[in-house]
Amino acid sequence: MPTASAITAFVRRPRPVNRGLILEQAPWPKGTGRVSRLQIILAAAARLFGLEPPEIDCGVDGDGLHTAVYVYPYDPDLAYGFGVTHGTLSRPIRAYVTQRELVSFSLTSEESVEYPLQELVSVDWPDEVWSEEGAVITGPALSVDGETVRSAAPIYGTAEVIYKTLRITHGLQIPARDDAVENVYQSAFWANWAGGVKLLPIKPPEGAEEDYAFRIECTGGSILQFPPEDDPPPAPSKDRTITLDYCEDFK
Repeated sequence: MPTASAITAFVRRPRPVNRGLILEQAPWPKGTGRVSRLQIILAAAARLFGLEPPEIDCGVDGDGLHTAVYVYPYDPDLAYGFGVTHGTLSRPIRAYVTQRELVSFSLTSEESVEYPLQELVSVDWPDEVWSEEGAVITGPALSVDGETVRSAAPIYGTAEVIYKTLRITHGLQIPARDDAVENVYQSAFWANWAGGVKLLPIKPPEGAEEDYAFRIECTGGSILQFPPEDDPPPAPSKDRTITLDYCEDFK
């Protein structure tokens, strides 16, 4: 049963410019670059029964791979330069997004959220909390100062923090580097501002480098199918009857 608590204060002080920003690559959708067992079974069934083979997503098309980089500035008015070592960027998109985080306290009274907190929506103890002696207690009052979440007393427990953060999305297209022997999709996004610089290596989807090396055409929404066999399997031999003598053959 959730325990009661109260927000005593929320403070958003001006951040020092040198805090800068957080860089993060957008995660690849679940299953990108992978072939599931079910898809293998469906591909085999498609070949046997003349059905449509299953679609897969390798995260790459004829123009290369498409991904995005998220920039989270601590100061919404932060001016920063940006670029990539290989590839093309689209126009950035600014949007405030809502984050829900579970912040764990291990007999501590001060923890932090992951992203720059621009607006607090709510903070509370969604479940029981414990004292140092292991007794269930009423959740202490919570306060939020910037990205820091404070409990009025050291406890064991988890606070739920819902807040808004500014996320700037940079779309990125990375074509394969034909002159590269390996790491054909290697690229990095960089950002600099007065007081700092950050570099984020871009991770291609699983299997993209191997597919390119073996010249396997695997594109977003492509079709998984077995290559046709050049030679049909040999016809099974005729049945044979073998007579064994129990006394002689099983000595």
